[in-house]
Amino acid sequence: MAGLVAHPWEGLDVYGYAGIEQVNARSFNVDGAPFGYGNPNFNNTGCLLVSAGSFAGGPAPLGGCVANTRRLFEITGGFWQNLYKGNYGRVAVGAEYAFVRKEAFDGIGGAPETDNNIVLTSLRYYPWP
Repeated sequence: MAGLVAHPWEGLDVYGYAGIEQVNARSFNVDGAPFGYGNPNFNNTGCLLVSAGSFAGGPAPLGGCVANTRRLFEITGGFWQNLYKGNYGRVAVGAEYAFVRKEAFDGIGGAPETDNNIVLTSLRYYPWP
């Protein structure tokens, strides 16, 4: 993970971070049944199919979706700007953008991956100066 924080002028904080996490597979088969993490014999055939159960954390339709996570990558940037800072505390506004990519280990049906774009905003009051 790496990051930068800058203070271009008083009351403004600008930041950016990037990071990656990765894990190695550790799998084995017992009597033809796949076990472990990242086993290439795990069933990923239902990972790209959407159903009502997908949103409720239920089983994937027409097959399974083990999709053990292989790698996560994220890049984030944002800012905080003081709107008021005085005897009555501090009011700050902030915004952040994050891009997250998840890649899974290859299995029967392929190696699913997904991207998420996230935008967050916030208005905060701190009762202390």
